[in-house]
Amino acid sequence: MATAQPGSRCDCECYGRAFPCLLAGRRPAVRHAGHCGLFFPRGLGVGYENIAELLQGSAPLALIVGILLAKSLMWAFSLGSGTSGGVLAPLLMIGGAVGALAGHLAHAPAETQAFFALIGMGSMLAGSLGVPLTAIIFSLEVTHCLPALLPLSMACIASYLVTALIMPRSILTEKLSRRGFHLTREYGVDPLELVLVREVMSPLSTNPPAHALPAFYAYDDSTTRGAAEIMATEGVEALPVVERATGQICGELSIRGLLRGRERSIERENERLRLFGYDLD
Repeated sequence: MATAQPGSRCDCECYGRAFPCLLAGRRPAVRHAGHCGLFFPRGLGVGYENIAELLQGSAPLALIVGILLAKSLMWAFSLGSGTSGGVLAPLLMIGGAVGALAGHLAHAPAETQAFFALIGMGSMLAGSLGVPLTAIIFSLEVTHCLPALLPLSMACIASYLVTALIMPRSILTEKLSRRGFHLTREYGVDPLELVLVREVMSPLSTNPPAHALPAFYAYDDSTTRGAAEIMATEGVEALPVVERATGQICGELSIRGLLRGRERSIERENERLRLFGYDLD
């Protein structure tokens, strides 16, 4: 199948059909995206031709700057309008443009600029979507550039670690969360997995009786998640807490104690978000 080249008749016809639809959009953000397309027509459409130029190292500086400014703005308008548009191609274009710009600023040859564009694409994909392994395999499958495996893997992992620290969700689940949908597949650690039973248990008011251990109990050094599973499975609202070293009952864990463990996890998360400048109000 022949691929339409930038500036070809196929592109012009596509842009010609896209302009009226965008400019006549009912949502202001969609119209703004169409206005940006008037000044940067190559930002409209899927953009595979732009990605190909970036990976070939032949993208001019005007195209790179246009993608970073106009395409980023058009994509922001599209996402902000509430529509469910694509994210893959814009991420590849913007990430590749960042890498290509670094190559231009370093006055690197075309092959090096293409390499920087590849690293930028993979890093942007891994960080924004939270899929470092997918980004690595996808980038290698598209370019067949196996020598770039090591630097690409390091860049994708670093990008994912940074975004995992400063972003509570990926771009794929953020919109769902803002719409109020419960995210059952969101990646994360169970908050009760981070709190030990002895941290939230209630001490005994009297000395425990010297007899065999009850049928159901939790050790003081176990996680509250395990204790919560026992309480849910057996239908009890409180569990005796046994000190593992001595085998004696040293306290009691109730539902209120589990809530205190959840509160501690929320406090830790809020401290982390404040550290990176998130407004919690």
